[in-house]
Amino acid sequence: MERKTIKVAELIDKINYLLQSEGPHVTEGYREGLCDIAEIILHRTDNYRGYTYIEWKNGGCRRWEEAGKPEPADEYMYGKYGKFGRYYINLPAMLKSKAY
Repeated sequence: MERKTIKVAELIDKINYLLQSEGPHVTEGYREGLCDIAEIILHRTDNYRGYTYIEWKNGGCRRWEEAGKPEPADEYMYGKYGKFGRYYINLPAMLKSKAY
């Protein structure tokens, strides 16, 4: 097979998109596998900058604060996506889009 390359930022954008997808095929194991792949790639290329949770990023933090910051915050942090509903920090893509 011919060797090809792909930009890490593009791949992480795709993984972030897939982690937010829904449907019968999207199980906790599916999301866990995507997270494993993302973390391997990001660590091996020295691009790991952490992650946040999709639900937290999409209003969970605000709802948690409005509710008086109850503990545990799992409901507001994980939501319908579960603990593998992660959004990986993709610094090159963020800088390119000025979304920081």
